[in-house]
Amino acid sequence: MRPRELYNTGDLSGCLRLTDHSTGLPERIVRVRALMRLSRYPEALKVIGEVEDSTPEQEAQLKALESSCHSQQGSITMARCALLGVRPEVHGPDTQFEIAYARTLLSWIEGDPDAMHRALHEVDVTDYPHLFGQWLYAKSWIAALRGEYWDQLRTLEQAIAHILETPAAYDVTLLASATRSLVHLVREIAAPGTFEFAVRVTESLPWTQDLEGERFLTFRGLAWAYALRGSHEKALQYAYFARDIAPSVRWVTACYADQAYLARMA
Repeated sequence: MRPRELYNTGDLSGCLRLTDHSTGLPERIVRVRALMRLSRYPEALKVIGEVEDSTPEQEAQLKALESSCHSQQGSITMARCALLGVRPEVHGPDTQFEIAYARTLLSWIEGDPDAMHRALHEVDVTDYPHLFGQWLYAKSWIAALRGEYWDQLRTLEQAIAHILETPAAYDVTLLASATRSLVHLVREIAAPGTFEFAVRVTESLPWTQDLEGERFLTFRGLAWAYALRGSHEKALQYAYFARDIAPSVRWVTACYADQAYLARMA
């Protein structure tokens, strides 16, 4: 498989192995994205810093990715500096979206939903399926920051449906993140129909080894969602499963606490 195909199927480690010695810039950009999805931001910044020759389009993409890395690490000033002089209007839709996403993320870190809205709505990607799912996912967090959780729930549901139903939009890592977010919402909100949808997606999602953290948080969230709906047997079933796939001893301990509380509720 090609690096981008591995990336889209959630095999981020495989993507990194395939691009380890790659000198082509498109492959190196995919490598940066994979590192970012694994939260390995210093490594992603190192790869970006090693790029010497790039087109103006590629340079703008890299600047946007650099900004996003800095935002994720809480380096607001450096995130802003990376975007200085970047002009999205002179680039194609993929680069325009990457810049808009970087600005949206920066505004999220700063807690400014209005700035997030302005940044994200600078681009129209409705005709680009591979970008529209990411756009919807980002839009859902504007609603979250405003405390508009019903709007966030509907937007996440739309994003997940788009990714599942549109081959060009298929992205397992994005799907996992959106599903985990939706599960944590239906845990707190009585949402008939959406809850069942979240369960179906969780059970059918092709979880990969690189998504074990998301998988754990999603199934743990479902355990509590069932418990709060009075389905204690189902809740314990999911709690036991979450314990078995917990990514660390710390989380295993938390799962035992969950089980004790759920058993008491039952």
